[in-house]
Amino acid sequence: MEKIIIEKCGPIKKAELDLKQTLVLIGPQSSGKSIIAKLITIFRDFNFVTQQEPFAFNKLIIKHNIKNFITEKTKIEYKCEYYKFTLENNQQDIEIKVELNKLIKEYKHVAMVGD
Repeated sequence: MEKIIIEKCGPIKKAELDLKQTLVLIGPQSSGKSIIAKLITIFRDFNFVTQQEPFAFNKLIIKHNIKNFITEKTKIEYKCEYYKFTLENNQQDIEIKVELNKLIKEYKHVAMVGD
């Protein structure tokens, strides 16, 4: 199960999405589709979880050029089987649900099988 909730982020007033293997975002220009896609990219990036840097999220929103859409009123919650990330009132919290070493082994195994 993978889910993202976004509130008050750029043009997005509120969005709650259950993420599947395939996701299609349809909407008018400047409605927040790219913001959603970039946030999903950040949260699915294996390095985001394994870096364990307090400001990894801040660096990635700058890299993906969405920092200006995130304000003190923005709320973002991302959940997957491995971790939960929350941003609310400019405070970030990440709750790891599995031992990172186990997650790294699984990732390496999948990467080797995929080659």
